[in-house]
Amino acid sequence: MKTGDKIVISIVVLSLIVFAFIWFNQDQESDRTVEIWFDGELFSTELLAEEYKEVLFQRNNMENLIIIEGNGVYIERANCPTQQCVHQGKVSMNNQTIVCLPHRLVVKVVITDSDEVDTIVR
Repeated sequence: MKTGDKIVISIVVLSLIVFAFIWFNQDQESDRTVEIWFDGELFSTELLAEEYKEVLFQRNNMENLIIIEGNGVYIERANCPTQQCVHQGKVSMNNQTIVCLPHRLVVKVVITDSDEVDTIVR
């Protein structure tokens, strides 16, 4: 093997390693979070990940069970009279929210450095 061949092979291997590093680190879970707001103040920030996680929000007589799983979040149970937050379903895109008006609770998905399109206007 000649010196030129070794240089070309080294450049190709190095390029593949750099490409693989960029590819596998482009969508890190740490960039995906769920913000839970109560009465206009940040109550909690949780990682949005594939693993199942329960967050129980309780204030006075108000209770909401927030489930984080499969890169989405939803409210499974609430003791509010309308239950609209429960029926809203899972949200997973950047800036999507679930709102429980009787409990003054907002659950928001936040994805930093997102190339995700949330709306298209013609």
